[in-house]
Amino acid sequence: MTRIFCDANVVFSASITPNGRAAALIDLANSGRHRLLVSRHVIGEVRSNLIVRYPGEVERFQEILTMFEVVPESAPALLREAQQLGLPPEDAPVLAAAIGCRAELLVTGDRRHFGDLWGRRIKGVRVMSLKDALATLL
Repeated sequence: MTRIFCDANVVFSASITPNGRAAALIDLANSGRHRLLVSRHVIGEVRSNLIVRYPGEVERFQEILTMFEVVPESAPALLREAQQLGLPPEDAPVLAAAIGCRAELLVTGDRRHFGDLWGRRIKGVRVMSLKDALATLL
C-alpha cells in the first residue's frame, strides 16, 4: 500500500474541482491500494484559503478530509533539514511531515517551491507533481 502525503494545493484543488486531477488522485488512492496522508499544517492552510476564496467549498473539504489519515507534525530536526533544501517556512513543514510519517510520495502542485525537488527521493520520500503521481499510480 503506497503512502501518499498531499500538499495543501492538492487538497485545495480537490475541494474546489470535484472532477479534476486532484479529485482523481483521491478517488484512486481510496480504491484500497493507497493511503492518503495529511498534516494539521496542511489542513490549516487549505481551510484558511477556502474560507477566504471559496467559502462554499468548506463542506466538501470536510468530506474529503475523512479520506485522509492525519499524521503528526515533524520533529524539529526534520524541519531544519527541509529548510536547508531551500524550502520556505510555509513549505518546509510539508516535506518534513511527509518524511516523518514515512510517506513514499509527496504530491504537490507547487512548482515554484518544490519544482527543483520533483522526481527526487529525499529520505525515502519521492517528491512529484500531481500529473506524475497519477501516471505513477495508474
